Amino acid sequence: LSMQVKLNRALEEKEILRVGGNNPIKVNPRIISATHCSLASMVENNLFRDDLYYRLNVVPIHLPPLRERGYDVIILSRYFLNRFNNVYKKQLQGFTPEAERLLMGYKFPGNIRELRNLIEYAVIFEENSYIGAENLRKKMGTSTSENLKLSELTRLYEKSVINSKIQELGGDLESKKKAAEHLGISIATLYRKLE
Repeated sequence: LSMQVKLNRALEEKEILRVGGNNPIKVNPRIISATHCSLASMVENNLFRDDLYYRLNVVPIHLPPLRERGYDVIILSRYFLNRFNNVYKKQLQGFTPEAERLLMGYKFPGNIRELRNLIEYAVIFEENSYIGAENLRKKMGTSTSENLKLSELTRLYEKSVINSKIQELGGDLESKKKAAEHLGISIATLYRKLE
């Protein structure tokens, strides 16, 4: 708590005192911070200073865990695939549909770090052009898609296929119309399945 007092003072007075220094230095700090703890609960339990909490809690942004962000898992997986393709001088083309289903059904208790490590592992050990589900299963824990109902897996898979087709066709409004046509569904159905 003593460090919190110092931080709060620096934010309030907009000056700091260098270690061993005698003259205050003017500062104009901007703080962007993140936590996985509930600071409000910590304030209630006297583990975090309430004055500092209210000073920092100007624009709170709640970012849900990866398991609650649906198709973001695939977008991030593709990002990491490209990144590790460059690092390891590989030319993997993407993920098999089964691998994408597995990724979307996994709970990711380690959140983004676990996803990053999983994709790096898959890039290193994949011998085919596409990362397959069997490669991912070797590294995954037990919270896989087996815990999801068939309807949820189907919904996630359809969303994945639709998004892949949209990206393949350019990613704009016109490509959504073309994707619906290619997939044999109406544009209204496409939008409903993307919700």
